[in-house]
Amino acid sequence: MFRAMWIIAVLATTSCLPALAQATIEGPEKIAAYKFLDHKIQGAWEATLWEIEPADAVDSRYGADQLTVTWIAPPGTYVVRCVAINFSTKKAFRSTKVVVIEGVTPPDPPDPPDPPDPGPGAKQQIAFYLESADLVKLPKAQRYPNSLAFRETLEARGHCFLRVFDDDTAVPVAFAPWVQAAAGKSLPLMLVAPIEGGTIRALSLPADESAALAAIDGTGSQR
Repeated sequence: MFRAMWIIAVLATTSCLPALAQATIEGPEKIAAYKFLDHKIQGAWEATLWEIEPADAVDSRYGADQLTVTWIAPPGTYVVRCVAINFSTKKAFRSTKVVVIEGVTPPDPPDPPDPPDPGPGAKQQIAFYLESADLVKLPKAQRYPNSLAFRETLEARGHCFLRVFDDDTAVPVAFAPWVQAAAGKSLPLMLVAPIEGGTIRALSLPADESAALAAIDGTGSQR
């Protein structure tokens, strides 16, 4: 307990102590990236406290006697600090070494590109997301989500009618991505995705069947 308190007291004062020869850090000042470095404090010391900055990407290990630190890090300039302590003589010294790790830091990977527009003629999966109680309130031309003839037209064009999602009804977990695509958007919606799978687009419900087919086929405007 006394030793730990003594170390704390030493650390509070070492900032004004000179880096004397007895506390010299030995080891490389320049090295290639991602190679292990060994730094050791020279002299008759009983304990050390090591610090390497910046510490974020440093992986370090200390020797059994605490007089050596082995570390590895990506390219950059680092400052190695060591407080060396001798309890018998009641002395402590701070030493510092600047180390350059050579190499080029790889850039962050680019954001993935936006999925390509399926383009005219691509086959789609179609679903609708609405509140069924509000369907009868829509203009007659816009009530096609429940139209059997409309679904048959979709299938005749090679599209796949999936289902109508009711905002007031629980949806099976398997359809969670479709629900997420509609989250936060004003209803009613038409949901469109490539038939082989991919990004689900949420479109405001087109004004009539012709507008819906044009949006699905990729020949009409989409919002």
